[in-house]
Amino acid sequence: MRLSVFFSVCFTLSAIVSTEAGAQESMLPATVVSSFERAPVERNIKKPQSISAAAVVVLSRPVEIHPLSTSVAEEPSAATVIPLDSLVNSHALLNINEPLKRVPGIKVWSSNNYSQDTRVSVRGFGTRSAFGMRGVRLYLEGIPLTLADGQSFLDSIDLSSAESVEVTRAASAARYGGASGGAIHIRLRDVPNGSSTEQSFSAGSYGFQQWRSAVSHRDEKSFWELRFSDTQVDGWREQSSTGIESLLLRGGTQISDHTELSIIASYVDSPWSGDPGGLKLAELQDDPRQAAPNNKRYRAGEAVRDTLIGISAETLLRENTVETSVFLNQRDFANRLPFRNGGAVSFNREFYGGAITVSRDLESGAIAGGIDVSVQKDRRKRFDNNFGTIGDLKLDQREQVTQIGAFLQKEWELSPDLTLSSSVRFQSNRYQLNDEFLVNGNDSGQRSFNDLTGNLGFVYDLSPAVSLFGGFHHASDAPTTTELLSPTGQGLNANLQNASSNHFELGLRGTVGRSAFELAAFHIRTENELIPFELSSSPGRRFFRNAGETERFGVEFQVESQITEQLSFLLSGSSGSFTFDSFTDSSGVSLAGNELAGVYQHNFFSELRYQTDSGWTAALDVEASYDAFADDRNQVKAPDHFSLNASLSYRHNFENGWVVTPWVRATNLTGESNLDNLRANAGFGRYFEAAPGAAVEGGVKVSKAW
Repeated sequence: MRLSVFFSVCFTLSAIVSTEAGAQESMLPATVVSSFERAPVERNIKKPQSISAAAVVVLSRPVEIHPLSTSVAEEPSAATVIPLDSLVNSHALLNINEPLKRVPGIKVWSSNNYSQDTRVSVRGFGTRSAFGMRGVRLYLEGIPLTLADGQSFLDSIDLSSAESVEVTRAASAARYGGASGGAIHIRLRDVPNGSSTEQSFSAGSYGFQQWRSAVSHRDEKSFWELRFSDTQVDGWREQSSTGIESLLLRGGTQISDHTELSIIASYVDSPWSGDPGGLKLAELQDDPRQAAPNNKRYRAGEAVRDTLIGISAETLLRENTVETSVFLNQRDFANRLPFRNGGAVSFNREFYGGAITVSRDLESGAIAGGIDVSVQKDRRKRFDNNFGTIGDLKLDQREQVTQIGAFLQKEWELSPDLTLSSSVRFQSNRYQLNDEFLVNGNDSGQRSFNDLTGNLGFVYDLSPAVSLFGGFHHASDAPTTTELLSPTGQGLNANLQNASSNHFELGLRGTVGRSAFELAAFHIRTENELIPFELSSSPGRRFFRNAGETERFGVEFQVESQITEQLSFLLSGSSGSFTFDSFTDSSGVSLAGNELAGVYQHNFFSELRYQTDSGWTAALDVEASYDAFADDRNQVKAPDHFSLNASLSYRHNFENGWVVTPWVRATNLTGESNLDNLRANAGFGRYFEAAPGAAVEGGVKVSKAW
């Protein structure tokens, strides 16, 4: 019933969009209408702002994109840009879920379990991660937030300073390193000229309170910005409270006429975030707010302190653009898992590296190449968890991952309407484990994975407003250090192999009247897919094994239309099949033809937004996901997801320069029983973490520039 209502609303609004576009085409100013059209431009390398890491250069033609458009018009693969200006003024933006749920093919998990960190799934890649992001590369202003072993964490990002989130959904291993799920780039807002300050306070249901403060300054040659935030959440479920303080400092200066230098530093301190754990289906239906018994008994949760600093420079050297970057990330981590034997974990991490890229325009098309190096060092210890008290030492080891990559990209302009692009990358990942706990023997060891990946893509302009794009991508994902740990004891799993995938993609994007659209179809075959499982002796702790082959195919669409000068409409969605082609589990059961656990087959999002000239903005959005299994045997089906949300904000400019923006947002208006997290293949059937019921949050932002 809920889905039928959703589709009825979507098709009705689509009909309105089509009708209004024909009947009122002259209502928009000519400048707005023409901004959908692409004037002929000289093809060269598109250099995203403030990017210096070699892995994130994009070869593409610069184009004019309509302010409401979310499509990147000249990428040879499915790509989306989500502007955050409207969201910043009407959302708390505690995590990346709000912008990413607008992107087809993406599902975000664990928005309310801060001890697990936000998980992001792109075309089904990333669902195997027990925490954080996996199979998707993540960057903040060109600085990598993805570790050398492929794991990413989002807890060091305050989205209040972000201008946009850019998503490349196709595998782009040659550009970004091993990433079957593509890449996500977070761009920060430009610091305005002169001095400015911004203060905001937000509060809402379930003990949510947040204070943010920022000051900045820009002159002719340099800029700086300082941001601070303090967030406290009691949580909807038992044992799900958290407290997070974050600090962001960035700056830049023009050293010479040809060189710019920028720096970004962040600090995050979360003294404790509780983990309520997964529930069985009967427990979920009985009381979705309860914590799992063992999570309460063993006081499961985590504490994190994270520091990041990155420095980048861009230099114009004759006809070449040289971009360099270095970074250092330190992370102290401790958590308690819901079991006794080795159930308390701590590690101290250093992650550092650098990259250099050289790019140049040639008569035949742009070319770029570069190298990047990163090193990850962890000192990991495990102790007994004596019901929340740290017990005897059970494991002590040093882990090091060294990643070295080199890439080359080339673009060929074969005709005014056809552009080919290709890239190739060699990457070496070396894992070294040194056992410091020799009571039960020496489990030291090492593993190495060397991969050659690449892609070939094209963009063909069917008309000045519509383009056909597509390509082939080969990607390889090496296991993380956590995934490589042996389920039989200490040491590395000698049998676990890297996952290798071949991606085929074909799409169409463009503008029609006052509407922008993108449609993409994909087919992906993966060998040695990494599949999570749990042991009864260590519930809540994941181990990994390889599947034989998996197959993914589906379609994605996104349409955005400016119905009138004040009213806009967005509709996006994806539908696909994600199955095992050949895989026999540890019990000898063939799972060929089964759906991959933890992946919703169908996802949709729709938003209707009304903005007045007097400063009022109202929005109504709907999100729906359905058809997913919690286990690889497809014996337990996950509940469908449906959420209706609304927001209202008002922006008032005072004559003395102050700007005041109050806002309010209501989520899950119908009080549906949705999931915040689906723990694929969790032990004892504890697959489900419930999302909050109906909730309200609101706040006010005050700013001034002078």
